[in-house]
Amino acid sequence: MNNFRLPLLAMVFSLLSGCSIIARPPSAAAFMGSFRDSFSTNTLTLAHYSGDLVHETKENDRESSRHKFDVLEADEWPADISFFHFFNWSYFSLGFGLQSLTLMLQPGFVSEHFGVMSWGSLGLMGGISTIEQMHWGDDWRLGFTQHVSVNGREFYLKDSYCGDGGIFVPPGACSGDPEPIRYTEFGAGAYISYGRFSFEFRYGRDISESRNRYTFSIDWSFYEKGSSPDYSLPPSVY
Repeated sequence: MNNFRLPLLAMVFSLLSGCSIIARPPSAAAFMGSFRDSFSTNTLTLAHYSGDLVHETKENDRESSRHKFDVLEADEWPADISFFHFFNWSYFSLGFGLQSLTLMLQPGFVSEHFGVMSWGSLGLMGGISTIEQMHWGDDWRLGFTQHVSVNGREFYLKDSYCGDGGIFVPPGACSGDPEPIRYTEFGAGAYISYGRFSFEFRYGRDISESRNRYTFSIDWSFYEKGSSPDYSLPPSVY
């Protein structure tokens, strides 16, 4: 039952908080770290985003069924926190968790030196990544990644004149619900891991809007059963 407690809590939290439409590629280092025979792995990831992030307010030409909004406002999140729980069956791992408030699945092929990771969200965002990994001594791992994905960010439609004069304004009259903007991204990155900790860098080229984005993330993994795994390679490779 302990193995299912955290994913169940994540699902309940997602249902209570609503389905976010913000989605970016998850951690490749965390996925490769799930390669453990008989291990159930939890991973916490802190990520910071930089580059050509979207911060704009402009005149809107869209119509809403409830209201006429004259402004489109978009502020791309510069950071997020993720929690994933991985189940591993030999060369297959299945991750389940939250990227900020976005519920995501992360299945794929995983081994000591190579992985193929996919991911998807309820908002029809997702992607695929190939990962090459090398061992450096008993505890260090170095990995390189390539990915293609459909990511998501939010925008709001607003009425810039709403609320003037101090009058009461009903909820939803000044701003519409967040709506998704999807964009296609190609990218590559690298990570270095020591034991339970990883540092990862990723570059992404947004080909939909010609933007460059950079991701820096830190991962911490902990295990629910058994002892911490041995990161050393089999004797035959030395």
